[in-house]
Amino acid sequence: MNREEILSFAKKTITEEIEKSGFKVIKIILFGSRARGDEKEDSDWDFYVVVDKDMDFKIKKNIVGTIQMRLAEYYIPCDIIINSLRRYN
Repeated sequence: MNREEILSFAKKTITEEIEKSGFKVIKIILFGSRARGDEKEDSDWDFYVVVDKDMDFKIKKNIVGTIQMRLAEYYIPCDIIINSLRRYN
């Protein structure tokens, strides 16, 4: 997969998993070396996800783990931070 295909697939996967748990994704932001353009071949993908309401830590941990496993099947290592719109603002 090229960069755009990875971004599209990752955003789709993140949105699906979060919305399965009853939250609405407001925004997904790529940050870190891949956003700056100074990544190395083995750099991970860093995503900051803004959702509509506060999320319990345990739910957040489970969602992030599921997303990471799904993306790992396609050799897409990632770190994901999820916060509510209230905390983002």
